[in-house]
Amino acid sequence: CPQTLNAGARRCRKPRCAPLNKRPKMNDAKIAKLADRDGSLLLSVYTIGLEAASECCMVVQELRKQTLRDRMEIIVVAPNKEGFDEKLFEGFGAHQWLIVPPIVECGKVMADGARAARAPYVTYAEEHSYFEEHWAERLVAAHELGYEAVGFAMENANPKTLASWAHLYGQ
Repeated sequence: CPQTLNAGARRCRKPRCAPLNKRPKMNDAKIAKLADRDGSLLLSVYTIGLEAASECCMVVQELRKQTLRDRMEIIVVAPNKEGFDEKLFEGFGAHQWLIVPPIVECGKVMADGARAARAPYVTYAEEHSYFEEHWAERLVAAHELGYEAVGFAMENANPKTLASWAHLYGQ
């Protein structure tokens, strides 16, 4: 809710938004309860290949290390299935293809990907996303705590070089 923030404020004025500088307080026991549910999908992740589905392979491979992957749905949005290894879907709770006309405008296909989701929580992942193994659990847990929106953290994967910091903040 950037429009409701005061300069330098740490918390959004809306009562249902998470503090901007804190991760949700969720211990391992509470996170483990997510896996004890009825086995239904908890999180849909969609990714987009602008020219071919092969552009999504790295994202799906990265998501395979999620501890909650059996409760995750992967949605690949692309003009074709070219170059995508279907074995990458193994271990996920569900997957679906959303074959679209050649992509000219990302906004429309992003909306299509979100609308195709079958899980109660939905997120988008790009080819330069690297996820900690409990990322999906923590994302679902934050929503379970009542937050209406959950944001991401952008961290420097190579903090030892000045060029890396310049690139990170130059984005």
